[in-house]
Amino acid sequence: MPPVESVKLNKPIHILGAGLSGLSAAIVLARSGCEVHVHEIRADSGARFDGDFQGIENWTRPVDFLTEMKQWGIDPGNFMATPFREIDLVAPDGRISVARTPATAFWLVERGTGERTIDQGLKRQALAAGVRLHYRSTRPREQCDVVATGPRGVTGIVRGELFRTSHPDRVVVQLDDRLAPGAYTYMIVTGGVGLIATVLLRRQRDADRFLDESLAWYHAHYPRLDRDPIRRLGGVGCFALGSRYRVGERLYVGEAAGLQDCLWGFGIRYAVTSGVLAARALLGGEDYEGELRRRLRPFQAASLANRWLLGRLGARGLSGLARVWMWDQERRGDGLPFLSRLYRPSWLHWLLFKTVAGRGLDRIPGPDDGTGARYLPMLPPERRDDWPLSEAGRAVSAARRQPAGKTGHPQEETWQTST
Repeated sequence: MPPVESVKLNKPIHILGAGLSGLSAAIVLARSGCEVHVHEIRADSGARFDGDFQGIENWTRPVDFLTEMKQWGIDPGNFMATPFREIDLVAPDGRISVARTPATAFWLVERGTGERTIDQGLKRQALAAGVRLHYRSTRPREQCDVVATGPRGVTGIVRGELFRTSHPDRVVVQLDDRLAPGAYTYMIVTGGVGLIATVLLRRQRDADRFLDESLAWYHAHYPRLDRDPIRRLGGVGCFALGSRYRVGERLYVGEAAGLQDCLWGFGIRYAVTSGVLAARALLGGEDYEGELRRRLRPFQAASLANRWLLGRLGARGLSGLARVWMWDQERRGDGLPFLSRLYRPSWLHWLLFKTVAGRGLDRIPGPDDGTGARYLPMLPPERRDDWPLSEAGRAVSAARRQPAGKTGHPQEETWQTST
């Protein structure tokens, strides 16, 4: 996107929500000379999260995302962003493959209210640009220019454990329907801190047992993993699809607009990009609705089609897909093009989205905000989800339930909303 000339609007701009999309819009507007007010119902930016890690994908666009942020006037050096060029991919058959690229596959960022989080990094830039942040404050959305309030439905839940470790930096993604019904588990280790989490897209009576069994699995397959638990964390996520992004004079951004990667939840690029596009539209430089439909919606529809398709491959199909990925990587010397092709919108994605993938979407709970957004509801449990913990899983569960004095480290549980 070419730069927008600095234009000072004749009225204050009000943004509802101080998350990544709201702050990104505020930074661009304030640096163009606008008076910007951001209203956030929580006590701080990033208060939804609790120090967990998230990835910014780097395969849907030809330009590196941090480079793109710099072009928009947002400094990525203001928060921690760790590049990763390889991940361990664990297929349902247990085979561990290493997907790698000479480029940066994704950037790892921390979420929350800590100093090095992306949330606080954008907050510092907003304050430096002159944005007026109003925490523990709200405003009727009809009186706002940008709505950035986050998700409203529930597609899945996340259960994770944050821990200290001496294990080398590593990212692992495991496609195991047993440990993560309908989704995946993952392990992220960076700078002596680790996170193991399971994502569940089917409802369960006891979600913690899936995390306990996942922790046991990672210990068995990564023997160097020493785990000193800090706390458990978790929450909800929502995959949605909006039909309109402008309602009257209001622009909807991020998850408030239903902008999210419906396959693996890489939503940060959607959030920041939509915030910047909204700011540019208010400054007179972009057709917001048109730009979103051109730049983001095709990828979101493709991700929804991919979720429908991969959900029907089964364990053998997913294992086969992993083998094809590794074959393509060996042939090219780079595993990133395969992932880019998986995400790139195509006629097949469009056909699946129009005929089957889009039919499972429900109306967003609560009053209609005019966007016509629909979300992918959480699925019911299946019989195969009912299984007893292994001996190792029971040991993890027993250690979790012991008082702090008996284990040497407190097992504090803090349940935050995350995606």
